[in-house]
Amino acid sequence: MYFEILLPLKLGWTPTYSSGENLTRGQRVRVSFAHREYIGVVLSEKDKVPLDPSRIQPVLGTVEGLPAIGEKELELWEFISEYYLCSLGEVYRAAYPQTKTKSELVLSRKGTASAENGKAYTCKGCVNVAPPKPEVVIGYTRVDRYVKEAAGVLDKGYDVLILVPETALGDTLEKTLKKEFKERLSLYNSRRTAARRREVADKVRSDEPVVVLGTRSSLFLPFRKLGLVIVDEEQDPSFKQTEPNPRYNGRDTAVMLARLHNSGIILGTSSPSFETLLNIQTGKYRTFGDNLPAGYNCTVIDLQAEKRKNGVRGDFSFILAEMIRECEGTVCIVRGWEKEEDILEQAGTMFPGKDTVIATQSSVLNGNATYDLIAILQADAMFDRTDFRSDEKAAHFLTRIAGKAGRIVIQTAKADHPVFGLVSGKTGSGPLMEERKDFRLPPYFRLVDVIIDDANPKRLKMFSGILSERLPGAIRLDRDNMVIFRITLNNGSKAAYEKAAVRETVSGIEEGYRYYGHIHIDVDPV
Repeated sequence: MYFEILLPLKLGWTPTYSSGENLTRGQRVRVSFAHREYIGVVLSEKDKVPLDPSRIQPVLGTVEGLPAIGEKELELWEFISEYYLCSLGEVYRAAYPQTKTKSELVLSRKGTASAENGKAYTCKGCVNVAPPKPEVVIGYTRVDRYVKEAAGVLDKGYDVLILVPETALGDTLEKTLKKEFKERLSLYNSRRTAARRREVADKVRSDEPVVVLGTRSSLFLPFRKLGLVIVDEEQDPSFKQTEPNPRYNGRDTAVMLARLHNSGIILGTSSPSFETLLNIQTGKYRTFGDNLPAGYNCTVIDLQAEKRKNGVRGDFSFILAEMIRECEGTVCIVRGWEKEEDILEQAGTMFPGKDTVIATQSSVLNGNATYDLIAILQADAMFDRTDFRSDEKAAHFLTRIAGKAGRIVIQTAKADHPVFGLVSGKTGSGPLMEERKDFRLPPYFRLVDVIIDDANPKRLKMFSGILSERLPGAIRLDRDNMVIFRITLNNGSKAAYEKAAVRETVSGIEEGYRYYGHIHIDVDPV
């Protein structure tokens, strides 16, 4: 008998091996490839092989103690491979990195492995009805919705997966969930040891329902009774894997995971991504509670106008300085291009004895502290001309910190920028969305970046020239030791064919010139 065996390698084909045993799809086996031994996954049995049977290597043996890969896992891997234009082996390697597999083997030898070792399993108890539309929950009280829905799903015997973009952002959420779900809450992130992560995997394989709070890697857990997926702060760009392959978006992959399991999906946010906004507008997603925030307690100070009136001292306008003096509580001053020591010196002189905190954008965003007033000294530092998403990211940042303060004050040289109109509730997202449409950008169009990364200038010049010829119409973006070719695709059925053509072009160059490891494809870059 002959079987296709998936290996944790970037290959454009699936190797075939022979075995005298009747292997099942998902079973893990030991095989040799290029004089090295690997643990592979059985994909399918083959009736015929194009090679001389004597040239086909045998399977070295099954792997005792390792649970089989479930059908839903394999289907998710296949989706990621097809959509994000990477090999199935790269997805396998991401889902089961070498350290994870070694840990499983060690634990199995200690007798702590899952009771279903080596056996293929199916999704037991999956909901057999069409899943509802993804639900978008907007606002700072969305966690109440998470808890209510998760409790109902647990009571029915199903698992719940709650995704956060970064481990640090899950700390506050963990405290709330722990009060409600106690020992039924499990954490899955890079802080946890390999043994702890394996325990979580065993829990989701068991019959007992569990709530998993984790980062995007938890999407690869072997769920078999998944009833609800929740993505918190769905707009956060940290959900996107930037390198290495697979360069997948955790939010969008979570939506597909829920669809595969026919489970519910909730996207929680303080400020929806433009992709989610478009899905709401077109009826693909539904909202719970208030549709969109009407605006926040926000004051925008026009620095250019204040400078013309000599109303600025150092980095502080007179208007902002007066607001800080009048504030009776704690003030957080968020710096941009300014040096921290300069701001500290100015604050000490202008606001002696005042309870002020100097912070960066990331520190105020990721911290748990709240303030009576948050002042953005130079909001223009948030805008990057080379990043078409910088307007959206700035809006998300301001909206998120608005929940940490009674009032936010923004100093800017671009007071009429539509981002500030969105945050203050004067204009909404319309102008920014229309700009995206006019310039053929997401969410109305799709982007694919083909990236050449090579420290050798001659090779970089040569192969970027070849790609320029083979990708007509692509926009070329030159970076240090890197060239990016940005391709715009229409949304719709043709996008899949156009993406496949890009993949074939890259594979042709890699194989024709034996130029491996330098060209990468990034679908839906953020």
